[in-house]
Amino acid sequence: MKKVWFRHIAFLAIITLPGCGISSFNAEKEIRHCSDKVRSALDDGMEAVFFPRNINAGETRWNGSRMTNWTVGFWPGILWYLYEYNGDDYWLESAINHTSNLAPIKDLSFVTHDLGFMTYPSFGHGFRLTGDPDYRQVLLKSADNLAALYNHDTGTLLAWPWMKEVYDWPNHMVITGLTNLDLLFWAARNGRPEYYHMAVNHADATLSHLVREDYSTWQVVHFDPVSHEPIKKMTFHGLHDQSTWARGQAFGIYGFAMVYSETREHRYLEAAAGLARNFIERLPDDHVPYWDFDAEQQEDLIKDASAAAIAASAFIELSQLILDKQERMYFFQAGKNILQSLSGNTYRSNKTNQAFLLNSVGIRQADSEVGASTIYADYYYLEALIRYQKAEILF
Repeated sequence: MKKVWFRHIAFLAIITLPGCGISSFNAEKEIRHCSDKVRSALDDGMEAVFFPRNINAGETRWNGSRMTNWTVGFWPGILWYLYEYNGDDYWLESAINHTSNLAPIKDLSFVTHDLGFMTYPSFGHGFRLTGDPDYRQVLLKSADNLAALYNHDTGTLLAWPWMKEVYDWPNHMVITGLTNLDLLFWAARNGRPEYYHMAVNHADATLSHLVREDYSTWQVVHFDPVSHEPIKKMTFHGLHDQSTWARGQAFGIYGFAMVYSETREHRYLEAAAGLARNFIERLPDDHVPYWDFDAEQQEDLIKDASAAAIAASAFIELSQLILDKQERMYFFQAGKNILQSLSGNTYRSNKTNQAFLLNSVGIRQADSEVGASTIYADYYYLEALIRYQKAEILF
């Protein structure tokens, strides 16, 4: 793979922006804002069997989703983060209630590569913070279901199994599948050691088949069912097959950083850093990307706060993994710049909106969640704020 070297000019630009001193951003204030939003939604009668998904433009209250939706783990994940941050029994009770109602996930006949998204922010954080053995069982059964999608010929987890019938896709993997590997790595440490190799193989296949030479990414790769070689690459949710879908790129950064933290294999850190530099260097002035980095037409120039929030969390994590001091500062500052923008008036929700952030993009081509608040944007925004506050003392 062609290596994209660190650009000194870009580095100088990002650390010398006016008003971007390390002490100028108050993460604690923004975490309190998030906490107040969640408490308001809970006190307004949100039931534990309700799974928030989005708030469309012009609305103020969360719309829910079915238990099979890829986003159902994020609301309990937010509650666990607030419990961890505040240490208050109110948040512990809320997190337990909203997590417990997801337990049937482990027994659903519906199987998807998104089981990591669905169970790790919810049961994963819950087990980490409480050690509840019931949570462990949900995680292990979910990991077993995810592992059932593994193809030994391609070394990959099948994405969206239903696409075989809908689009006649023979075997395929997606860039967002990287982020689900945390469930397999966890299971490998908790009685399923064989899942470690599945996760590593899938990460290697992602690196080989979905990362371009300039560290931009495709979203999907298809494999021939006979030769098992890649036969088509596409960006299903992006502008076109050769474009870079911003949320996919953000999840690529996040996923490779996570895989490196699990394996300490340098190729994953290099991949995460390469994708991150590509992302940063293509950002507009306010540090929040358009939904696709190759968007040029006015009707396509729509910002995506969810991609920004995911990237911010990944950048701050990267700043803790990289040894070089200048690069550590580069990624930390990039995450801080995004958080400052997301916490400003353009993207921060108003008093009547139950979400933290505005202006995300779900699926642009389907006109789905365009300009909406989304639970996944809120989850990664809160995670980024908490990561920022923990990391700030090191800079």
